[in-house]
Amino acid sequence: CSSRVCVPLSFMALQVMPIVRVAVEPDNPQHHGELVRGLELLNQADPSVETRVQETGELIIVASGEMHLERCIKDLQELFARVAIRVSPPLVQFK
Repeated sequence: CSSRVCVPLSFMALQVMPIVRVAVEPDNPQHHGELVRGLELLNQADPSVETRVQETGELIIVASGEMHLERCIKDLQELFARVAIRVSPPLVQFK
């Protein structure tokens, strides 16, 4: 847009806080390595998602919302880890 009132989208910085959290684990424990690698790939593909490995070994995904979380889980299963996973009920952080 050549008008002065148009905001260039390339300069807009959107910051979204991840608030929805789930734990994931492979259906088959032998696929744990593939799931960890899949979480790393998911994090590279989508910088707005957080993936963590807790001290207890629990694998965590933190996303910006329920739909974002659903998309991340689907991508993890179908594209990145390619293993069947179990997902805990979502927890929402309130601050």
